[in-house]
Amino acid sequence: MREGDLRKGRSGRRPYSNDIDMSLKNLITLRLQNGWSQREVAEKCGIARSTYTKIETGIAPGSVIFWETAEKIFKKSKEYLKGKSNG
Repeated sequence: MREGDLRKGRSGRRPYSNDIDMSLKNLITLRLQNGWSQREVAEKCGIARSTYTKIETGIAPGSVIFWETAEKIFKKSKEYLKGKSNG
């Protein structure tokens, strides 16, 4: 997937707005690079899509179990996914 392709999701809209905590940009970018919808990631993590959306937008912090599962499916540390490290 090219960098320009990450600017819009399947709906054609940008995957994040100015209201989203940009520290979670890595989480959003990796989801899009894998071609996964929010629903697909939520299912892989065993949570509701609405809960995942709240985590991705920074409204909810996400549980320890969520972040451990996200580390496994994205193969990145939770610090990276949260935007607190560079890799």
